[in-house]
Amino acid sequence: MDNLFNRLIDLAAACPDKKAVVFKGEYLTYRELCRRIAGMAERLGKEGVGQGDRVCFSAVSKPEMAAAYMAVQACGAVAVFLDKNGTPENMAAICEEAGAKILLTDKPMKEYAEKCRVQSLRELYRQAGEWRQDGGADLDAELQKRKTAPAEEDLAELLFTTGTTGKPKGVMLTYKAVYHILANTIEGIGIREDDILLLPLPLNHSFALRVLRAVLYRGATVVLQNGFTFAKEVENNVANHGC
Repeated sequence: MDNLFNRLIDLAAACPDKKAVVFKGEYLTYRELCRRIAGMAERLGKEGVGQGDRVCFSAVSKPEMAAAYMAVQACGAVAVFLDKNGTPENMAAICEEAGAKILLTDKPMKEYAEKCRVQSLRELYRQAGEWRQDGGADLDAELQKRKTAPAEEDLAELLFTTGTTGKPKGVMLTYKAVYHILANTIEGIGIREDDILLLPLPLNHSFALRVLRAVLYRGATVVLQNGFTFAKEVENNVANHGC
């Protein structure tokens, strides 16, 4: 079954220096994104994360979110996206509901330590930056070895939604569903390889994830922004990055 993680590995070899994810003055090329993904996946594996485990993480509008998302799937685990603005109480409740193995966040969660096994997303991302810094052909070969082979009906993601009101309910997305969603988005929007898309939407929401997946699968560039609050930031991103 074709999937986004394997596609990113191919893009890391085909266009290694192309910008994949941009946030303010920071960016990851396709090769660097895959290197970070592999580094995070290796560390998650050492923490016992494996096939079918649920991993919750704060869906921050930063490159570490994209890397964490794919690192979870590189472990064969299920990605569970959490609202970056969610309260610790709500995050702990979703972790419990999902049966999460681990929670990646930098929110203060000490009060819920018995319910959630917490690790710093920021620190995990930083540590992954030390993995295989040599780069080059050896890195490409190592990444190719890490490709996954999930079945179409394997669970890939859990999206918790309230439908604007009520208690969050988990929506199950298989690898087959995710692939057809991104393919539909690419065709519907007409995303091209040379596109640079500004994405200020919250990354735990289905539409934002549709765009993120589709842009990366296509080999285009996504510029992340933390909401619409500041009009000047929108203007600057459009001007500085050519969105």
